[in-house]
Amino acid sequence: MYCCCFYNILKIRLLQVLILILSTDNMLETDIFCYLLEKRNPR
Repeated sequence: MYCCCFYNILKIRLLQVLILILSTDNMLETDIFCYLLEKRNPR
């Protein structure tokens, strides 16, 4: 019983971490894109 519960909690945590990583990754990509644009045509 405890094992099953623990496994479910672990699965949920892994999903949360995955979502977090994905969203951070998107932000990073956007940052890099903006940075490249700035380098190409500086103000």
